[in-house]
Amino acid sequence: MLIPQYESVKREFDTNLSSMYKLDNFICCEENMMAYSAAEAVAFETEVFNPLYFYGESGTGKTHLLHAIGNHILEHYPKMKIMYVTAEEYINDFTKESYKNNEYAIREKYRSLDVLLFDDIQLLAEDERIQKEFAYTVDSILRAGNQVVIAADNPPKKLKGYDRRIQKMLGMGLVTELHFPNPVSKENIVRVKAQERGVLLQEDVYKYIAEKCNSDVA
Repeated sequence: MLIPQYESVKREFDTNLSSMYKLDNFICCEENMMAYSAAEAVAFETEVFNPLYFYGESGTGKTHLLHAIGNHILEHYPKMKIMYVTAEEYINDFTKESYKNNEYAIREKYRSLDVLLFDDIQLLAEDERIQKEFAYTVDSILRAGNQVVIAADNPPKKLKGYDRRIQKMLGMGLVTELHFPNPVSKENIVRVKAQERGVLLQEDVYKYIAEKCNSDVA
């Protein structure tokens, strides 16, 4: 399904998106081409992969792609209800509303979204009640024909503490892994990050920094 043609209007909905993360400033190594291509596909036309599920170690670019997808859609369709949220933020929201006996508010907030971008889903396994509520939310969004993009440290079938039915639901779209960049890509990332900060270095310095970065180059 193509993204609906909303007219350009001033946005009032709080997306939690960071404008620094774009598709065109994600430096993609060969190992991450599938994940990047999937992100592009969803950003240009939702529901091609739904849900879209990224997994990989911290520092591989999962959060960047979540924000980049949201920013691209928002740029072209500013009236769409898009939200980036971490598991910690979702847990805090749920706990706060539950304390006030107002769980309807949390359901209304998330189930009405056109695009949900959810980070660190593995953290929900710590609370079965919240985990199930989130599963109902995802199911509701999907049934409405809207988009869900998820990031985690492991694929759905390896999420500890999750019911098998929820694992199956999370994995019924596209599941793709993100890897740490290869040496050439790491050097390119260092070069781009330096340019973004207005820093000019000698070529051997870029290489030295890249070699010393064992994980998150950014």
